[in-house]
Amino acid sequence: MILKNLSLIPIIVLSSLTSLTAQDFHPSLTTVASKINTAADHITMTKLDGDLAAITQYVEIIIKTARNNGEAIPENINAKELFTILGLNSLKASASSAKERDNAWINHSYLENGGKDTGIFSLLGKPNQTPIVPTLFPAGTDLALQLQLDLRKLAPILTQLAKLSGEEQMLKLMEENIPQLNMTPTQLLTKLNPTFNIALDVNTSESAQTNPLAIVAGANAIIRIDGLNWLWDKLSDQIIAKSGVPLEKSEVDGIITYTIPAEMRGQFMGYSPQLVIDNTTNHIWITSSPEFLTKCKSGQDTLADSAPFKAAMEHLPTNANSMMYLSKGFLQTAKSQYDNAAKTNIFGPKFTPNKEIIDRLMVDITESDKGWAMILTKDTDGVMLASRGPVGLPHLNYLTSLAPFMTAFGTYAKIQNNEIHLPEEKITPNAH
Repeated sequence: MILKNLSLIPIIVLSSLTSLTAQDFHPSLTTVASKINTAADHITMTKLDGDLAAITQYVEIIIKTARNNGEAIPENINAKELFTILGLNSLKASASSAKERDNAWINHSYLENGGKDTGIFSLLGKPNQTPIVPTLFPAGTDLALQLQLDLRKLAPILTQLAKLSGEEQMLKLMEENIPQLNMTPTQLLTKLNPTFNIALDVNTSESAQTNPLAIVAGANAIIRIDGLNWLWDKLSDQIIAKSGVPLEKSEVDGIITYTIPAEMRGQFMGYSPQLVIDNTTNHIWITSSPEFLTKCKSGQDTLADSAPFKAAMEHLPTNANSMMYLSKGFLQTAKSQYDNAAKTNIFGPKFTPNKEIIDRLMVDITESDKGWAMILTKDTDGVMLASRGPVGLPHLNYLTSLAPFMTAFGTYAKIQNNEIHLPEEKITPNAH
């Protein structure tokens, strides 16, 4: 399907932007320079507004090449219109920096687009947002994730792409009524701006380092979904019926609670999971226990107040549309669990050829003195992706550069082993 192929264009373009070499400082780079760490070990800044024509030509060649190789790309597809629909024509400059600190890499990547809220940039949410999870989840949380998906402008993007590619069936489907909702997909998308907030608190004590079951002993998990209560009201009866679980329902002051019957809790390792629809705050909660829900709602002793979280977030933006945090203890426990499992050959014989590289990766994830973190934030000038982790941006660029050679080497290895796999058949060289 053409839309599947088109989805690769933003990835190709944005990847090319991050790999461009630095140039002499230009006045147009003042904004992006202020967004990164100019005292970092690696810095890249690129003025893009004058280069978009060249990039557009390269993408035209990519489209032409894909078409010549049999991809189903209509003749009227062109890079200029794609860039406009996807909002990539608004790019002015890009910058990135990578600084090694505390046995980890602090990365900043910034795209300046003049604050244009078009194309893919419109799907990230409003600018300068205060993150939710730091003050929502309690200290000790090992994994915290916030993901915002503002889909209210997605319908026009899909419609324009469908028209450009001649996808008449797609255009028709976008306007067909959904009986359960009594609205079309276009109407549905204009109402969707959810934020998913997820927390996981596992057992990272010494007992959990080698015992797979110990890691979940006393663990807690919770999800808070913001902005979908109206959709739940329309689909709740169908969802509950299809679950097959005789949930107990109660309602107090606009808060609806669904609870697993006491006699069934043995099937849930003793947990008391609940589904809570809070129509007073427009939140949907899915929690492993009512006690953990109460703890999250208390606003006391939160991640934002904890030293490990503050350490992981040091030198990263304070605003966030989406974000992720992994505690140091969680990473260490994951490595210990992996080491123990690898010793027992639990992964099977196919794991052996890849064991050495995975072993190295598991070492790398625990080298940082602090946890991992990632921030995606939007401001009035553009979009920032910042992270603390085991890999610096320049290393990713090196890997990207090596990818064609690795692919060629892999193909050579297959030929040497008399194995060439094609979509429809398997050809064995020198078979005759």
